[in-house]
Amino acid sequence: MKITRLETLRVNVPIIPHMTAKTSHGEHATSPYLIVRIHTDEGHVGLGEATLSPLWSGETVPGCAAILEDLVAPEITGCDPTQINQLRHKLDRCIRFNPFAKSAVEMALWDLKGKALGVPVYQLLGGKVRDQVPIKLVVWAWDIPRVERLTKQFLEWGVRFIKIKVGLNPDEDVERVRTVRQLAGPDIPIGVDANGGWTPSTARQTLLRLEEFNLLFAEQPIPPTHVDALAELRRHTRIPIMADESNFTLEDAWSITAH
Repeated sequence: MKITRLETLRVNVPIIPHMTAKTSHGEHATSPYLIVRIHTDEGHVGLGEATLSPLWSGETVPGCAAILEDLVAPEITGCDPTQINQLRHKLDRCIRFNPFAKSAVEMALWDLKGKALGVPVYQLLGGKVRDQVPIKLVVWAWDIPRVERLTKQFLEWGVRFIKIKVGLNPDEDVERVRTVRQLAGPDIPIGVDANGGWTPSTARQTLLRLEEFNLLFAEQPIPPTHVDALAELRRHTRIPIMADESNFTLEDAWSITAH
């Protein structure tokens, strides 16, 4: 089996109006994606997806499409799509960084390999661990009445894990978390995500105020460039600290865990 063509599809998904997003990065009402299709001479087609946000990952849909069409496609056309490790090295030789663009290609390659062998991809990755995966829904950084409406709707839907966007005004952040905890009760896990919106000093003070709400985690409380400060913050709060924007590569992961 050989790769004959790499195809990209640009998709802009509108968010339901009453559920549009607001974080410390700003507001958005649509979500941009790039769908990747890798075609083969045996008729199998592998699908991959890149979730792209300039302020979050630094990658854009036009940039991702250009990388895949101009650099990656010529490198992998004619190759065996089942040799995923070899093709990953080709991706890294094409261009540095751009993990979301590369992930979309690798995702499509795993999909192709599963289809060619007639097995689900989880079998190729070591086997299924569970039959169901719990998901969380996000309460965005809106005013309290809107937060109440969203939380109640999620709970009515049967959601049992809620993440709350913070990282803007600390007083408003605390009230948003208080509102969700009161509506959700003590047993539903909740976490917060600041998207790097707090300074280290603000994060330390605000997390201290949030400890009473029994948070499962605090995601990226400070900007991703402050790995030392993130480690220091972890030593001054009972809330587990989660790195998100700080961790895009294996090297990032090693650096974070070393602190």
